[in-house]
Amino acid sequence: AANNLGLALAAMGEPLQAIEAYAVALAHEANHAKALGNMGMAMRAIGLHAEGVALLQTAVELAPLDSKNLNNLALALSKDGTTVHEAVRAFDQALALEPDEHTYWNNKGAALLAIDARAAEHCFQRALELAPGYKSAMANLQLVHNYSARS
Repeated sequence: AANNLGLALAAMGEPLQAIEAYAVALAHEANHAKALGNMGMAMRAIGLHAEGVALLQTAVELAPLDSKNLNNLALALSKDGTTVHEAVRAFDQALALEPDEHTYWNNKGAALLAIDARAAEHCFQRALELAPGYKSAMANLQLVHNYSARS
């Protein structure tokens, strides 16, 4: 229940209160992978990036088949800029579990933009195959095309 409260608070833009709710959930069950992952995202939302990544890594270690935590870890790593390859590996793990999750394809593409525009384009196209009209993938694909046109 406390984890769900944390999710609601996070959705309302209250990351500090969400962290408190996740802490309650973790006090009851220290190895609650979902609560750890959610707390990791909330920590990142308040600027505690390293702490958030560490919590997400622990969540993935506890529940390696949780594609959402893998995706969130990959997002966190891709924002770092120095761990793009590690982020792509985490996206690949999430996609191995849920190959038809269009948001994971889009997120992987966004991470790949920094190192491989062609691979990023493939990811955005795959996201659009799975979810035609998905605005984020359409915008990202346009970025790739605009960049390619200038090169």
